[in-house]
Amino acid sequence: TLQDLVDGYFQTHRIDKLCEKCNKTVSAQVTVKFTALPAVLILHLKRFTPTETAPITFRKITEPIRVDLKLDMQPHCTPDAFNTPF
Repeated sequence: TLQDLVDGYFQTHRIDKLCEKCNKTVSAQVTVKFTALPAVLILHLKRFTPTETAPITFRKITEPIRVDLKLDMQPHCTPDAFNTPF
């Protein structure tokens, strides 16, 4: 469903980055959140997945996506996102 795709996009994920001060690799968790929601939300779905063979190419995902009438964005917003005028 579209909700599943949005939930997956906003999942917390780990990244490894080289620290510029100590020159060591450090791990961090990254979470993306809305601080305010727009009146109209436009989503661009990139429906391709990398293949597992070399050279890496991309395969188009052709399965349909179910779109419900409501999309729950609350888990992906900061606490004051719904109080912020846009």
